Amino acid sequence: PASPRWLLSQDLRDEAQASLQRIRSASSPAAVDVEFKRIETHISEARSIHKDHPVTLSTLREYAPELTVGCGLQLLQQLAGINTLMYYSSTILSSSADTDENDSPWSSANNQAICLSALTAFAQLVGVFLGMLMVDRMGRRPLTMGSLTVVALSLGLLGFAFFRQQSQPLALTGMILYLISFGLGMSPMPWLINAEIYPIHIRSSAI
Repeated sequence: PASPRWLLSQDLRDEAQASLQRIRSASSPAAVDVEFKRIETHISEARSIHKDHPVTLSTLREYAPELTVGCGLQLLQQLAGINTLMYYSSTILSSSADTDENDSPWSSANNQAICLSALTAFAQLVGVFLGMLMVDRMGRRPLTMGSLTVVALSLGLLGFAFFRQQSQPLALTGMILYLISFGLGMSPMPWLINAEIYPIHIRSSAI
């Protein structure tokens, strides 16, 4: 359903309440009412701040350090190579096994690479799950920096695998290490940190 907060910001109170009740179907009606009133209060306060301090380009410039961190993390997340590793995992594994690109797509080597790529995808799921458990215990910065360090090392290991003949086990190890560590920090942290570092009156515009 549409976001209750957005519906309330558009003065669609009944629709907002119905949306919140649908999303919180497992909660008691009293708990839903408390949350609804809290959202109303936040929106009212944000409107008051926006009225006194409208968000402009110069306003955003005042928060250049926060924007640099937020945009930098999002950029770094993509430059770390996650899309290449996820979309081409079977191709990378086939290449590291030193198989012939002209082989049949149904060859045993290609079938093995496809099956192994499912293992690498599962590795990222494990990393994200571990990140969910650790994020509030360890903190955002240690998880981000630790994740980025292991991502860099595992990419180095993956690159080294291509300097050897038939080094698929080494390439697979590098990919699994990469995806677990990426899922642990660099996958969720840029989104989480961006939601937390801006003052509430410019948060929507800054994000």
